[in-house]
Amino acid sequence: MCFLFTLVDTETANIVFNGLEYFFQTGFNAILYGSTPEYFPAVYRGSACGFASTLGRIMSFIAPQIGARLLENHANVVLYLAGGGVLVGSAAVASLPFDTRGRELF
Repeated sequence: MCFLFTLVDTETANIVFNGLEYFFQTGFNAILYGSTPEYFPAVYRGSACGFASTLGRIMSFIAPQIGARLLENHANVVLYLAGGGVLVGSAAVASLPFDTRGRELF
């Protein structure tokens, strides 16, 4: 969605893409908080999920500041940077095993 957002040039397209981005962001949160506990042993599960959530919240304060600075010079670089981060994160998650029953990953 971030890469496609660079093509938006009308108010209608902006509304549609904002709605689609919200839909996919909600799905991402469901996957994040549903799958993260499965990858850690029970002993570390709460700390690992809390740490991941904390990093996400810290970055939610920092990212808009970085984005605003980048937006001053190049309008689309923020979208390309965010889209690239999503692709790298998706590749990292895709490399994790799907079935974690009966074994510990770490």
